[in-house]
Amino acid sequence: MLLMIISVKRKLNFAFLAPDDRDLLSRKFDIDDPSTLAGLLDHPPDTNEVPEIEFTYDVTPPGGRKAGHAPHLECVFRHSARHWKGYIVRWKSGARARLGGTCGAEHFGFVFDDIEQRFKSARSRKGDLKKFITLRALLPEVVSELRALPQHQSIIAYDAYRQDLRTDFPELHHALGVIARLDDQLITTRQERDHNAEHDRAHRSEEGRKLFQDLEEAPRKGPGIVKACNHRLKQWLSSQPPIMKTVTQEAGPLAGGAILTDPRPLAHIASTATINMARLADEITGNRSDHWNSAHPFSTTFKAIRDAIDAADQTVRLLKELTRFTANANLARIAVWTAYEIETMRPRVPHAVTARGRQLTCEKDGVSLALPADFVIPTLAKLQELRALM
Repeated sequence: MLLMIISVKRKLNFAFLAPDDRDLLSRKFDIDDPSTLAGLLDHPPDTNEVPEIEFTYDVTPPGGRKAGHAPHLECVFRHSARHWKGYIVRWKSGARARLGGTCGAEHFGFVFDDIEQRFKSARSRKGDLKKFITLRALLPEVVSELRALPQHQSIIAYDAYRQDLRTDFPELHHALGVIARLDDQLITTRQERDHNAEHDRAHRSEEGRKLFQDLEEAPRKGPGIVKACNHRLKQWLSSQPPIMKTVTQEAGPLAGGAILTDPRPLAHIASTATINMARLADEITGNRSDHWNSAHPFSTTFKAIRDAIDAADQTVRLLKELTRFTANANLARIAVWTAYEIETMRPRVPHAVTARGRQLTCEKDGVSLALPADFVIPTLAKLQELRALM
């Protein structure tokens, strides 16, 4: 299934932003080249004030040290080490300075750790807000797409196929389900008499060796003796306990086994995914941005959305599993396996099936099962766009 995600221009709504978040969204946190800022100090100001972080920067050249480059920016504290990554800090006076690496904590102590954490949290929240703005516009379209999913012809065909497989081929359905839960290998084992081993055992026994020797000498004594020796040997061999051996026949791997191990109707899975996504959409579109705070962070909602995407994806995954199960090669392997299985002492299926193309047919009563010719997996383009956003 080939899917192209097309970027769609949407009208974005900023009305849900709380005043502080509106200000945060307009704040700049990163700067490309700190040397372009005016008024950078080359030595610390004469004050005990701990500055706030205004910007962060990273001017690491491509390849970094491995490419032969050396850090070149000097910290305001004028130590010998140079850096590429650091902060622009600002005092209340408006004075600014470069602060490299870990210099803030080294020179200002634990107070700077708090300042740095506030800066990182604000920077992270801005990124979350930008994602949320797009999310609020996209989610209603995703929910609308998912609402149509339970009635999609592929979902209906999936549930009908599984029901017919259970009803018309009950033993096959059960046996393949057991195989799918184990190792997905279509293997048959049966017990056969090991005539070679029995022959070797006979030659190792004293009585057996004597009977074979009598048979070898019998032709010199006439046809009647040959017949009698043969009769005694066969009678003796049949009186011995049989030696059995296990014969294994492999038809190959079972594909698409997930349709046999997940008992839920696919329409139910799709409906549940839709309900979960709609609930999240209502929460996201129905609250102001300050609904998300330290007690209820954006990350919790983002995880819930990713979980909802996975739940919706399960629908598509199972549809793909059905196409794998009904593929020509897989049905042919199942047919071969049933032919092996009915030759065993305790077959797991009562009758063999044949495969013609993507159609399965019971050899005994002629009942057939096949997917509709127009079966197609839905693309869910909006869901794909949401996945890319998350």
